Amino acid sequence: MDFDKVINVGISDMNYASSPMHLRTNLGSCVALILYDTVKKVGGLVHIMLPKAYKGETKIAKFADTAVPALINGMISKWGCEKKSLVAKIFGGAKILNISPNDIGKNITEEVIRLVGEHEIKIKAIKTGGMKGYVVQLDTSTGMVACKIFGKKVEYF
Repeated sequence: MDFDKVINVGISDMNYASSPMHLRTNLGSCVALILYDTVKKVGGLVHIMLPKAYKGETKIAKFADTAVPALINGMISKWGCEKKSLVAKIFGGAKILNISPNDIGKNITEEVIRLVGEHEIKIKAIKTGGMKGYVVQLDTSTGMVACKIFGKKVEYF
């Protein structure tokens, strides 16, 4: 792999790339929403930490209710994408710590799915849940996402 072509996206962060670049993130209970423009070969990835923003919070990428529209708007305004050409892929949301009755990963996943649906963007893949972390990487040349759950083989979506 050519590491010069990989853009790492950190916790509560968002980034975009065009072909031939790759977008990559590591996930636990957080959820990655990946948008891909099938015509322009442009991708966007946001690493979402919580389902809903609270008053006074300014970190847009941290929360599903602010991150999802921000990622979509960035694809349209910064990259000239059209909604009809966008597809979504959703990953992560593991229940890493089994000590809380609240499943934050599931809550984030449900909110992301709801918001993507409100924007009428087709969801092409969902791989969420479980008890182990994920590494996901979008290849903007093809739109394929490599997903590796720790201890398992890589799957492609």
